[in-house]
Order: sequence, then structure tokens, then C-alpha cells
Amino acid sequence: MGSSDEVITQARAIKILADHVPRIDKNLCDRVIAEYKIISKQLNNLRNNWVDYNKR
Repeated sequence: MGSSDEVITQARAIKILADHVPRIDKNLCDRVIAEYKIISKQLNNLRNNWVDYNKR
């Protein structure tokens, strides 16, 4: 989960950098951020609902 949050942070930083580097696609940054927010939520739900069968 931490990794997906780090990707979001890096994508936001790259989007800010795009103000100075016109080759960087801000729309792509927005899509990456949106997708990783979904992934982060999915990972969080998986972690919360995980059943440890070794403890049973």
C-alpha cells in the first residue's frame, strides 16, 4: 500500500514539474494518479479483509 501512495506522490511532483517541461503530459499524470488511488483503496480493502488461515 505504501508503494502505491509513493507513486501518487511522485506523479504529483512530476505534474508540478510539467509546468517547466512541456514534454510532460499533465493528463497522463492525472490518469496515473487516479488509477493508483483506486489501486491503493483496493490494497487497503484487501489488507483489512485478509484472512490468515495459519491462525485458524
